[in-house]
Amino acid sequence: MKNIFIALILLTLSTIISAENFFPREILSSEDSFNLSASVFKDDLIISILINEKSYIYSEQLSLTDGINDISYETIGELLKIKDEFLGESLIYRDSLNLLVRNLDRYINKSLMLTYQGCLEKVICYPKISKNIKIKKDNKSNIFFEFL
Repeated sequence: MKNIFIALILLTLSTIISAENFFPREILSSEDSFNLSASVFKDDLIISILINEKSYIYSEQLSLTDGINDISYETIGELLKIKDEFLGESLIYRDSLNLLVRNLDRYINKSLMLTYQGCLEKVICYPKISKNIKIKKDNKSNIFFEFL
């Protein structure tokens, strides 16, 4: 009887541990997984994405447009090759990613569309996310960014 009781306790603990691994305690929103900001460096625009430690962004799903045309940018961030359960073998960014867009003046008083897709590791793959970035300059030549 004592052996059966111990076996039941071990089975119960094993089930609880497996359930916690299968059903994570917290599913992050895409806003919590990917934090966007923008800044000016010299004459260039830097769009920064701070990526949650449990999340990543697919490099193949990253784009920047003016609504019609693609905008050229350089990526600054470590590109990693993974094999995940959602898209198979992929190139991803973890931790942080910066997009360097040359000659910011071309985009003053315009809107840019940043599109990306990423996942919360082994939990959920977010649908494609599009953020409108409005770039404005005030009468004192201060530049402001608004994410919509």
